[in-house]
Amino acid sequence: MFLQRLELQNFRNYKKQSISLKNGINILIGSNGEGKTNLLESIYFLAMTKSHRTHDDLLLLKHNSDFFKVNGILNIDKIKTDLEISYLNKKKSYKIDKIETKSLNKYMSYFFIIYT
Repeated sequence: MFLQRLELQNFRNYKKQSISLKNGINILIGSNGEGKTNLLESIYFLAMTKSHRTHDDLLLLKHNSDFFKVNGILNIDKIKTDLEISYLNKKKSYKIDKIETKSLNKYMSYFFIIYT
């Protein structure tokens, strides 16, 4: 299983960003303050439904925005699964393959990460 594509909208310093990732090691390069940690935080958020840096989701919202969205395409044994978390009006919604789910356990069963 690996994260094949990541798309952000109004998340931290990103207005709109999408990146493609490869199976294996991916390296992020950039100067200080360009958003490398925010990108890693978005991956953690997509998998764990919360930030590892703050407990307040409102702080993840880009300045002057009223919502944010984190979307990822997982490649699980060559089968693609689309996961999405949207945040609007202090509420999160979760989608699996474009279908909203109320089951957080079901959502979180797709994406496993190791954070050290």
